[in-house]
Amino acid sequence: MKLRLTVCLLALLATVTPRAHAQASLHSHLFAEALSRQVDAAGRINFAGFKHDPSFAAFLAAIARHDPNQFKLTLPADATADEKREAARFMHNARCAFWINAYNALALKAIAAAYDGKLKSVRQLRDFATRPIAEVAGKPRSLREIEETILRKELKEPAAPFVLYRGVVGGPLLPTAPISASDFEDETEAAMTELFTRKALIYRVDTIGRILWLPDFLAPYEKDFKDGPLGLGRFLAPFFPHEREKRVIFGADEFEVKYWPTDTRLELPAEKPTAAKPKKK
Repeated sequence: MKLRLTVCLLALLATVTPRAHAQASLHSHLFAEALSRQVDAAGRINFAGFKHDPSFAAFLAAIARHDPNQFKLTLPADATADEKREAARFMHNARCAFWINAYNALALKAIAAAYDGKLKSVRQLRDFATRPIAEVAGKPRSLREIEETILRKELKEPAAPFVLYRGVVGGPLLPTAPISASDFEDETEAAMTELFTRKALIYRVDTIGRILWLPDFLAPYEKDFKDGPLGLGRFLAPFFPHEREKRVIFGADEFEVKYWPTDTRLELPAEKPTAAKPKKK
């Protein structure tokens, strides 16, 4: 069945408006080029480099006028229920990927514009999350609008917060490649696994008091789950690296979720190594 669904999806992709499909591929390619030049293998970001990167500028110009809703699949008349669900899932992932990549690009643009070597935290940037940073899909957008209105309320994507680059040490890393529709689940799961591996910064489970501590950027998301904080905790627990902590969350009828302040320090690029001074004889 899975093979049939994959073959069907590939056939459906062939029906996508060629111009829309080509534009989406070009957008990702431009962002990928910029990321490959300005983010090193260890994930350190050259913020100043993004300010003058031609591929990054071209990506921002492209998403300013691109409408992600024009990317559509045309189902054959005899499509099965499974094939319809698979097509709907792919379209959802395509739209999520577009808006997540747009969010990350806007965050980079705002930080790069202010980066002077002395910037230590996004808290130094006035209205970082709430002011419009650049046009996306024909309108000036802020980070908050993309996250809260589009990804949370319209697309209802629970994995979104784990691939949104917030410019802080205590949040998700900047993806080293654009998020894609075809590998959306794998990429978001990998980001969640990486995030919770950094245990000291991200979470703690009090196994005696049955308290789950999380960074406060996740607090709004508990409203998106049927059981509130319990639902959020159980959504996250599979990505905790320690089995005992998973058992506490899944085995308890009740546990408390508390939030600590997210570490908002900017993850600064590595300093250039200084030449070693010759030893005196």
